[in-house]
Amino acid sequence: DYNEADASSTKIYGVWSDNRNTQNGHPDQDAWFDVVHSAPQCGPCQVSYCQGGGFKCQFNNTCGPGGCCNYTCDVPDANCQLPDPCPPGACGCN
Repeated sequence: DYNEADASSTKIYGVWSDNRNTQNGHPDQDAWFDVVHSAPQCGPCQVSYCQGGGFKCQFNNTCGPGGCCNYTCDVPDANCQLPDPCPPGACGCN
């Protein structure tokens, strides 16, 4: 087997070959190519921010469209009584 890979900022390219099939009694040099869209990149993302009222939003280690940071909100946190401003790069913030 021969395997090679390369990547751009949004895609991963893979090329591989092997001799697993035979043609006319001889190993056939099969070659394949594939493109995989990589997950969007984001960040740096703030770990969490206060929603207020005893709840916070926690970065959930995923990125949204355009590289924004996804947060899971309504996480209980007694220290979060007043809301923080929405952090830079957070998805869905106005």
